Amino acid sequence: MKKIKLLIIISLPILLTGCYNYQELNDMALTAAIGIDKDEDGYIFTAQIINTQNSKDTNINASQVTVYSASGKTVQEAARSILLQSPKRLFIEHLDIMVISEEVAKDGIKNILDVFLRDAESRNQYDVLISRDCTAQELLSILTPLETISSSNIKDSLKANSNHLGSTAMVKMEQMLNTYLNDKIEIAIPSITLQGDPNEGDKNENIEESNSTAKVILSNTAIFKKDKLVGYLTQEEDIAANFIKNNINNTLITYKCDDKNYATVEIIKSSAKITTDQNKLKLNIKIKGTGNLNEMNCQVNLEKEQTIHTIEKEVEKTLKQMLEKVIKKTRETYKSDIFGFEDIIYKNNNKLYNKVKDDWDNKYFYDLKIDIDTDIDIIEKGQILRVISNE
Repeated sequence: MKKIKLLIIISLPILLTGCYNYQELNDMALTAAIGIDKDEDGYIFTAQIINTQNSKDTNINASQVTVYSASGKTVQEAARSILLQSPKRLFIEHLDIMVISEEVAKDGIKNILDVFLRDAESRNQYDVLISRDCTAQELLSILTPLETISSSNIKDSLKANSNHLGSTAMVKMEQMLNTYLNDKIEIAIPSITLQGDPNEGDKNENIEESNSTAKVILSNTAIFKKDKLVGYLTQEEDIAANFIKNNINNTLITYKCDDKNYATVEIIKSSAKITTDQNKLKLNIKIKGTGNLNEMNCQVNLEKEQTIHTIEKEVEKTLKQMLEKVIKKTRETYKSDIFGFEDIIYKNNNKLYNKVKDDWDNKYFYDLKIDIDTDIDIIEKGQILRVISNE
């Protein structure tokens, strides 16, 4: 009995103190999104904070967020200066997105990544994007009609695109940090832009109109060399890049089926495999996929097995051309190894890697031979549509 009492007495201080860094949530500002822009003397830090009081408001037009911005010589100084406006300290443990401005990214994001590597409070499980042709502050100030919190609107758009279009692959801060720390692969993250007048987008009228004055829309993948933004892919190149990276959940491939008309195949399953050649500086990329024939605007007989075989070959040819184009652009235009070809050789053929590593960036990255093989199976051919078309 004495032992039990002693155990309770010893445990009591631990039970009462709780977590060492525990803070009252009432003293914290729940932050949904943050943005980082350039300033003449340093950085501008923007925080989109959830209005917990307005979330209980029955007025659907009441803004659910407040946006604060402050400047400083460093990112941390700018973030801490938010306290001059906000009565509460920022709480970023459940952050949804982080937006880095194009201007900051072109100068280099090394300092920003260093901040978040050191931050013990951040889970680094939020999505990272580049603001293209606009500032991060402008993007986070826009009120969106479908979601009362615009960061949720952006996050939902990322998910929808990833699941149904395939031109955007969501990148978490943790993934971005790991890529940055690996010197054998370059960073590639989604970008986002603003359509319309940013001065009108932060007004309640923007969520009341059927066609909003200002809209936040997803743009193309931002390509980095080291820690600096060097350019963007096109939407078609984005899809091709995601095939190589095994990020395709669902997408469409359209090809010309005669002189004037097109056909579209929906890819519903895809897998990529990259292998090395043990004797040569060569990689083999194999893409396998299954799909449905969603639209055929040419007069063809879908009951013939040869017709389906021809369609499969056309899709494979189109996809291969897309893959060749994106590899050429990233290598020759941006000189950026976003697919981690160097890392693949390092992990699978270390003997060869030791011969090429010293001159990889200047010579062997461009000498690397890449063979591409595409294999697409059409499992649904849409015979009903063919009958209607013939009638």
